[in-house]
Amino acid sequence: MCQATTVGFVIAPILGFGKDEWILPTKSYVPYSVSKILPYAATYLQQTAALFYAVMLNVSFDSLVYGFTIHACAKWSTLSFLIMSQATAVGLVMAPILGLGKGEWFLPTKSYVPYSISEIFPYVATYLQQAAALFYAIMLNVSFDSLVYGFTIHACGQIEYAVVFLIYEFTILDAVEVIRTRDHIHELTEGLFLGLTFLTLSVKYANFLLRENKVSELLDYLRIKMCQPKNSTEQLIMEEHNRKAKWSTVSFMMISFATGLGFMITPALGLLTKNEHVLPLKSYIPYSVSNLFIYLATYLQQFITLFYGIMLNVSFDSLIYGFIIHTCAQIELMCHRLTENLNCISSERKSQTNVSIEECVRHHLLVKILTRLLSFEFLSMLLYLSGMLLQLFYYCWYGNELELKSKGIATAIYSSDWTKVTPQDRKSLIFIMINSQKGIMFSYHGIFALSLNTFTWICRTSYSAYNLLQQASN
Repeated sequence: MCQATTVGFVIAPILGFGKDEWILPTKSYVPYSVSKILPYAATYLQQTAALFYAVMLNVSFDSLVYGFTIHACAKWSTLSFLIMSQATAVGLVMAPILGLGKGEWFLPTKSYVPYSISEIFPYVATYLQQAAALFYAIMLNVSFDSLVYGFTIHACGQIEYAVVFLIYEFTILDAVEVIRTRDHIHELTEGLFLGLTFLTLSVKYANFLLRENKVSELLDYLRIKMCQPKNSTEQLIMEEHNRKAKWSTVSFMMISFATGLGFMITPALGLLTKNEHVLPLKSYIPYSVSNLFIYLATYLQQFITLFYGIMLNVSFDSLIYGFIIHTCAQIELMCHRLTENLNCISSERKSQTNVSIEECVRHHLLVKILTRLLSFEFLSMLLYLSGMLLQLFYYCWYGNELELKSKGIATAIYSSDWTKVTPQDRKSLIFIMINSQKGIMFSYHGIFALSLNTFTWICRTSYSAYNLLQQASN
């Protein structure tokens, strides 16, 4: 990929050479004139060599880090597999020793022995022989299996690079096609509507890589003991929100793949019925697809790009939905615990009351930390529009649910038997109620908040813009 980029930089000046343009591969300060062929050729070769070796060194240094990371993962996999296998072997070897205390003479493995082991010496010799055979068999088995695991991990890493390359390549080629067809409104619109989706996906992927540590931090917060259900009622609350998250992901995945299937089937039908070589996606293709083999290869490449693009796009968006839904679940857990604890309060359990309120306050603060760490990015054409609207609707719907759940904390306190608590505890409860009335809302510096009002505003504004463009085109 890097060398292909280098070739592009090197070839571009050669293409302009026939137009008497003296352009160098890279933009840098040259303290002499390159208007003559000899200085130009020397500078061109010098920059080509510098670019080539710079790419080689850059890739080598980065690949060195990747290699060490992959080999470290392989070592951990080998170690864990070895520990599990050795634990099994220890169990097989120790079982006969424990049986000796009961007068039972049996060996670690079930195999044919052509002599009697009723005496101690033949038994011990056979026992040691089988233990050694078992040990070395496990060592060889782990070595061969770990070799396969290593190749598998390496292949998975290469597949990941290939998928990322396909997505970014399509995004770049689509941008080139948009620039080429900027004077033709129909072709420009056709290239933009998918190109912007892939551009957004590229930004999402880069954002995910930059904020991977924060995602891990969010998952760690959700795994702590305070956020786990403590009884059957809380377990039901968590299961309900888990079902919501799964349903959102599955529905979005289904409509996205239905859209992708529509894009893929239309060119296939055109090929079978009219022998038309039309590609599924509108992008710049620097070669002719009139040949059937070249057309099928390009069709397959675009199919893979679209398939993994849908998978990644749905995964990134569903990750956000999932975090919002689980944040709502934590607020509902907190309301349930607050109501339950206050209803069980008696005058003899003042210390437990303070502990319960403190736990709810800590839980509320934890939920606020979760919301601070979250970050967002905001028949084929009909399905595509439905997918985009569903994507936007999920963001706004669950953002609105989070706001309602957070404001419901005060209702949970009112529903409890708060009259039995002490004046000091009432002050704590009042503080919680006042703080909860602000609500938890996702927004970009207070401008675009994730709510149903925002969703309807976007729909109205989009429709108004569509009408304006339609009137202007007429």
